[in-house]
Amino acid sequence: MAVDEAWLRFVNEVLVRAGIVAWSLSANVCRQFNCFHDRLTQASGALVALAPDAWSLWIWDSHGRPRYARARWRTAPEDHADIALEVERSILAYVHGHPDCSVARVFVAAGEETGAMAGALNARLREPCARLSADDGV
Repeated sequence: MAVDEAWLRFVNEVLVRAGIVAWSLSANVCRQFNCFHDRLTQASGALVALAPDAWSLWIWDSHGRPRYARARWRTAPEDHADIALEVERSILAYVHGHPDCSVARVFVAAGEETGAMAGALNARLREPCARLSADDGV
């Protein structure tokens, strides 16, 4: 996540010359989970993180240990309802998978799209999700 700019530029140039595209779908949610770790891990929960090209879901147990992660490419700029449906399905599958599994709170970190994503999640969830802002993680 933190690397010298010249080194990053060099690695990117080498990959381009080799015809390789480097990517990671889940890096954004890992970064968000680490940024808000102390706030998130007070109980079990789930974090939905959006990037312009992908979305990720991270679920942890009551001890703050990650238990489930999922990521997918985004289908369109206004795909919040579709993402919320997939998040709901994934959380239900996780919770129903074992009696000890729970999700006490759902968080969303989506930059400028946080409001739209939170609205879509709230339409599907029993309780409103918590919105995370970059200002909260400082």
